[in-house]
Amino acid sequence: MSDLSEHLAERRKSLELLRVLQGRIRDPNLDQTLSDWRGANLKEAETEFHFRPKTLKETTRLLKGRLRLEQRKQETEILSVWNDLIDPNITRHSQPYRLAKGTLMVKVSSNTALAEIVRFHRKDILTTMQSAYGKSMIRKISFKVG
Repeated sequence: MSDLSEHLAERRKSLELLRVLQGRIRDPNLDQTLSDWRGANLKEAETEFHFRPKTLKETTRLLKGRLRLEQRKQETEILSVWNDLIDPNITRHSQPYRLAKGTLMVKVSSNTALAEIVRFHRKDILTTMQSAYGKSMIRKISFKVG
């Protein structure tokens, strides 16, 4: 029975620590709880390296920036808008693949299609995409064979 009670006590302690780390409750003995859980007191090392534990919200915000989730979401939206708004004869031979610094980059299937799109449809495509996303987001369009 003592093993079971020790296990339950350890489990309660872990759950309490999880709640504290999630910010659900404030533990006045947070440093002691963390030291017990880690098996070592790292408070001095944390202050020496100016380490401050980040909240889940901060970590999520940092990851979103590093993973470029907003940019990837916009690129996915642009692809669907491209297929809906642009002439099917053009979309059959071209596909946007990237949006970087206001330039929409589009791959075209052949040199012939590239020449036709650049010569006859470039301004119309740019105007259509700018009306859908705004001139600040898509300032110019670039085509390449690929």
